[in-house]
Amino acid sequence: MAETVIDEIWEEKDGTIVLVLRQPQAWTDAGVMATLQDRLNGYISAIRDGVLLRKHPQYQGRPFKIRLVCFHDPPDDMRQKMDRVNHDLNQLGIRFHVMQIKIETPPEARTRLGKTIGSFFKRLMGSKSGV
Repeated sequence: MAETVIDEIWEEKDGTIVLVLRQPQAWTDAGVMATLQDRLNGYISAIRDGVLLRKHPQYQGRPFKIRLVCFHDPPDDMRQKMDRVNHDLNQLGIRFHVMQIKIETPPEARTRLGKTIGSFFKRLMGSKSGV
């Protein structure tokens, strides 16, 4: 069995141990679904099989939560799968939470950035023509 790498672990104020699973790729990328499923299964196994507790005995008796952090909006079919995962994990006593992080550049920032880059290239091209 392949080793499971947990992206991050922290403790919430209520004592819940949170295992963070990052999903930065677009959902349409090849192999994303299979990779995510493998990684999620690894997280679940680490909790259920006691691997995590052997490495971190201080977590004994604490509730666990897996937090999936997405950087792209999941498609509807994936949202339905996440709902099923949430239900199934709750049956096992493991909470599941999906957090989507949206990174957007405001239009005014894009305009300023475009002007700055344009000005830079004009200066760069101007200095080359004078050489």
